[in-house]
Amino acid sequence: MTRANQLIAGINYGDDLQAVTNKLKSSKLVTSKISKNLLSRTDINGSFTTANKLAGMKFKLFFDWAESGNLEQVTYRSSALPSSDYNHKLKSSWKRAITVLTSIYGKASNLGDFPPKSKLAPGAIEFSHEWKINNGYIYLGVGQETKSFTLNIRFCEFSLTAHQ
Repeated sequence: MTRANQLIAGINYGDDLQAVTNKLKSSKLVTSKISKNLLSRTDINGSFTTANKLAGMKFKLFFDWAESGNLEQVTYRSSALPSSDYNHKLKSSWKRAITVLTSIYGKASNLGDFPPKSKLAPGAIEFSHEWKINNGYIYLGVGQETKSFTLNIRFCEFSLTAHQ
């Protein structure tokens, strides 16, 4: 079965914050500049970065939790790139991410084009691709942070289109 833990240190949907934190602390797939002793006092969102590059970029990990406190989503967010890199570096990484995700999960069930900058609102992510996997969905998209842009890969237990 294709599981989210193929990319993120044994983490599974439904894990609680303590389990996720412990798995991240012991993983060689991610690094953190925050002391392991201080992690229990900080929010883990953005505290861990992939140890290796994916699609030519390193990514910070961000987590979304259900009301029950269990993990529902994990988002890989690249470092922000300036607007001048949008149609070259970001688009090239977006294409590489499609190749990597397709090689692991097969052809996307929904696929779109690289979004024009004008379509992105500050603070939003425009997802262009969706892969349906055995235990959820994977989304690939581009986001805007003020005047910079990021590549985003989101692992969800549920369909984003069903939750809109």
